[in-house]
Amino acid sequence: MILQGKHIFLLSTEFWGAHYLSKHHYAMTLKELGNEVYFIQPGKEKGAKDAGESPEGIKLIDFKPSSGQRYLPKAIARKIQAQEWKKIIDIAQHEPDLIWSFDNSRLFHLDALGNEVKSIHHVVDLNQDFELAAAASSAKLCLGSTRFIVDRLRAHQEESYFLHHGCVARPCSKKPLSSPIKMAYLGNILLRFVDRDFLIQMISSFPDIEFHFIGGYTQNNLIHSISAEDKAFIKNLSAAKNVVLHGSVEQNKLYMLMEEMDAFFIAYAKVHYEQAANPHKVMELLSTGKAVLSFPIDAFLDEELLHFADTRSDFFQLIEALRQGHLPDRSAQQLAFTEAHSYKAQIAKIEAWIKHW
Repeated sequence: MILQGKHIFLLSTEFWGAHYLSKHHYAMTLKELGNEVYFIQPGKEKGAKDAGESPEGIKLIDFKPSSGQRYLPKAIARKIQAQEWKKIIDIAQHEPDLIWSFDNSRLFHLDALGNEVKSIHHVVDLNQDFELAAAASSAKLCLGSTRFIVDRLRAHQEESYFLHHGCVARPCSKKPLSSPIKMAYLGNILLRFVDRDFLIQMISSFPDIEFHFIGGYTQNNLIHSISAEDKAFIKNLSAAKNVVLHGSVEQNKLYMLMEEMDAFFIAYAKVHYEQAANPHKVMELLSTGKAVLSFPIDAFLDEELLHFADTRSDFFQLIEALRQGHLPDRSAQQLAFTEAHSYKAQIAKIEAWIKHW
């Protein structure tokens, strides 16, 4: 199967909005390749509802399933899901050439419309583990963004493969170190993987460095709720004189801010090593050509791309090396790697796996 001129139904755990994850980027790239893409996002009311069209030309459908399907016998659940698919198809006014599911909590029997319907189950987060066995065993192809996910998928589907996250490249021009030096965290600072204690310690240990946080910390299409603990953490960050909280920014401003930075950092707690084995934002950061400092990330251990620190002390030494201008320049390797993992390149890899369909 060549993914051009097809009707592709993409099942997402997130809504369409101003902030994009891999499923949003895949949808836009598939549209760019000449496909009609139907983005099936969570619904507030049971059933399927036409949600219009995104500015990018993606057709949006809200869908909330009937409850309790996971407890039903497989044959009955498949029949119910086939009926639910029919309602989605009525809205789309097209049968799917391909079902591409990032969500195993809904419509998890991917063969509900019959074995002739082609389907992919794509797991990019380890916590996407609701009805994984049913989704994996009923899909024609399974993809995982970490080796841990692929191991789980392969227990139910032999045709399971590792696929790195795709990348929207954001190459930046080289420049001398700023004064003061500017380091940035990009993305949702409220992720449970983030080592908050370490961040506070790092910020206080380097008062002469500006730490920029670019990304939402209020409710949006990716952040659904904010706890009292979250609010206290944000308050602590905002109280530091060397911290700049930018919040969510538009794409044009994002490019400008990334251009201004001297380096980026990722700080996930080791207790979440498996869950954070391949964060989506790493590719985007690497594509700038600027240094990326982090604790070890499993999917990149075999690549000399990031600057890894095993301990907090090691991390501080990396920051000191950056300040002294002693960090090795890995920009050429970073740019080559991210170019080879554009979303179009990732789709071409998938086409190689499904060429016999």
